[in-house]
Amino acid sequence: MKGKKFLWVAVSVLVVLALALSACGPKEEEPTTPTTPTTPTTPTTPTTPTTPTTPTTPTTGKEHPIRGGVLNYPETRPTVGFDDCHIYGHFCKTCDQVNEKLYMGDWAKGPQGTGETGLLTPGYAGMENMVGSLAEDWEMPDDQTFIIHVRQGVYWQDRQPVNGREFTADDVKFSLELKDDPERCPLRPLQSYCPKGLAGPIEVIDKYTLKVNMPPELLGMYQQILLTMTTIKPPEVYEKYGDMTSWHNVVGTGAFMVKDYVPDQALVLEANPNYYDVNPLFPDAGPRPFIDEVRIITILDQATRQAALKSGKIDWEMNTNVDQGDTIIRDFPYMQYLEYLHHGVQALFCRHDVAPFSDIRVRQAMMMAVDQPGYLRDMLKGRGHILNFNIPPYPENMSAFVELEDLPEDIRVLYEYHPDRAKELLAEAGYPNGFTAEVLTTSTYIETTQVFKSYLADVGIELDIKVMEPGAFRAQTYAVPRAYPHCVCAGTGTAVPRRVPQYMPGDLENYSVYDASEEYYNIWNNWFDFEVREGYVRDMHLRMKREVLAMAIPTSNTYRLWNPWLKGYGGEQCVGNQIRDNWTQFVWLDLDLKREILGHD
Repeated sequence: MKGKKFLWVAVSVLVVLALALSACGPKEEEPTTPTTPTTPTTPTTPTTPTTPTTPTTPTTGKEHPIRGGVLNYPETRPTVGFDDCHIYGHFCKTCDQVNEKLYMGDWAKGPQGTGETGLLTPGYAGMENMVGSLAEDWEMPDDQTFIIHVRQGVYWQDRQPVNGREFTADDVKFSLELKDDPERCPLRPLQSYCPKGLAGPIEVIDKYTLKVNMPPELLGMYQQILLTMTTIKPPEVYEKYGDMTSWHNVVGTGAFMVKDYVPDQALVLEANPNYYDVNPLFPDAGPRPFIDEVRIITILDQATRQAALKSGKIDWEMNTNVDQGDTIIRDFPYMQYLEYLHHGVQALFCRHDVAPFSDIRVRQAMMMAVDQPGYLRDMLKGRGHILNFNIPPYPENMSAFVELEDLPEDIRVLYEYHPDRAKELLAEAGYPNGFTAEVLTTSTYIETTQVFKSYLADVGIELDIKVMEPGAFRAQTYAVPRAYPHCVCAGTGTAVPRRVPQYMPGDLENYSVYDASEEYYNIWNNWFDFEVREGYVRDMHLRMKREVLAMAIPTSNTYRLWNPWLKGYGGEQCVGNQIRDNWTQFVWLDLDLKREILGHD
């Protein structure tokens, strides 16, 4: 109890200090509220987006890892669960720092290494960007069998009831069978990706080898689920407690262990002294992690987070808008940063299965009625991108991404501003005087909804906006069959451009009631042939653009900021598929530099 009280006091002091600094320091610039751009009288062509800047280089040459210290970073979404069978991964900060998957992203191919991938988002990637963690290797002797070879010499954390025993193939078998059981793992079970589930029992061949049988289809998706998306968990915890929803029962093989937790305040992790792997860029530095402790602190207010970063109370901040980031970098020239295109998009989704949106001419007219080039130019000052939905131009996506100027003419024109042509299309579709449509949204997206409303009114389309509480919004928009009459304005992630299930009939977030079944099978049945697979991904996104899956406004760049004593870091966050926050195990702290800059510890 004394330790718990100390943690609560420490976190409270940190937040209070940050608030005080925010009040006493330079006044924070408030983010500007987007306004509707002035409507040009003639069609405009897209502005060429600015290229995101690369992070400043702390020093010349590679520095060597240093052990010790406490890493503090903020979260805007409190940790509310510890078992990803019952809570989404972005609310579970232990799922990838304490527990692990069989494969993870290759740190050596990220910004600190070759730069082949940005390691920015938890999107699906082929095995070309992955490396074994709990698995040494895998093979596929035929189109219905996976053989998985688990890593030898790995031990569970020395916590009850597992007590540090060796990790074996039986643990993988248990975890895969758990993923295949919708009753015990109701959130995103295997069947939500692969409707047929596993084709037969999992066979443990020996202590370090197992065989998995599956149907001869969707082999790529099965591979992703088995190797990169299934959290490996100890059966003893489930046998004793039924699940791993309590932080007291969290046991993994990962680089960190749970030390303490205060709901809505902080989660504290400590280094696993028996972790088995190294930083691939510094193999001679010994096993990772290099940091003694990670404190994940809930700080909801952005001004407070920024004040804490500038005062050195926290070491890292995930997202800061470009205006505020420019000010911080100007006032604190030692601050390290990465300016990049944010993967979150706000879009208007209209049901393709109901009139008038079942007519492609109506959807295309709506696209041409919105001045996307003007919005990028006037609202975002060119620091963003029009084509972020639904495949962002990140390094790992360029094999399937098509630049604006390279799009087919019939698609490119949709991203220009042609209100007169929009009116013609509406008349051809039988709506010369426009129509009225209901749009459901929440307060988070009301400004974006108003932008769409203003533009569409100019071509005779009236949006009747219904603002709902988040809970009621999800209840109505996630219902299948759909419980809303026309449209939804909401946020969506573009982090997973190969996540075809989102556009399959019945998926909760398929607001447009779009059907990408053909692409789903083409992509995942050809997953192992890189050129063929990426060709299908590219064609899928071209079709989604042509058929107007959704109308998205241009996305702004954002900053990721960190203090210069955080070393071995270049803006990474997600080192793997559906993996978040495991970058902490690769980095280290230069506490001498921190004292030199701040004048104190």
